[in-house]
Amino acid sequence: YLLRMAVKRTGRAGRGRPSHYSHALAERICERVANGSSLRKAAEAEGVPWGTVWKWLGRHESFGGQYARAREARLDLLEGQLEDLKESAMEAASDPECGKLRIEAIKLNVDTLKWQLCKLRPHCYGERRAVEVTGAQGEPLLPPHTQAELETFARLLAEARARIDGAAGGAGSGGAGGEGA
Repeated sequence: YLLRMAVKRTGRAGRGRPSHYSHALAERICERVANGSSLRKAAEAEGVPWGTVWKWLGRHESFGGQYARAREARLDLLEGQLEDLKESAMEAASDPECGKLRIEAIKLNVDTLKWQLCKLRPHCYGERRAVEVTGAQGEPLLPPHTQAELETFARLLAEARARIDGAAGGAGSGGAGGEGA
């Protein structure tokens, strides 16, 4: 009885802590994601357990759409950061005073951003892979037909067509071969 009353009052079964979801909180989390944070870091910064935010994505359709748009904005931000790093690398390479460690740090950042973009936008930045289907040791899956096999197939096809044409032509005369009159 008490559980039913709790469900009537709160709309929940009374298990666990109540959810503090709000559109304003969802907006703040998505803003952080759009500005480069991961969902985990954005949730942490807002004082919400990451697992709770993940559940909200499934429960609140508007939050799911908002989060998808924030992820796209984050990817655009990553692309911009990659361009900025490219420019920094060009400046560093032309500066004789620049240390090798700075160039290595830029290279590491570039590689990390490239990896993220490959994983998050594989259709744009992923490696193109061609799949070739062959048999053992590169042989064709189906062996090529010999000339004799092709001739046999052509003969069988011609015979089948003749039978079909004969059956269609003889149907109007009351039977095959003109018999029955």
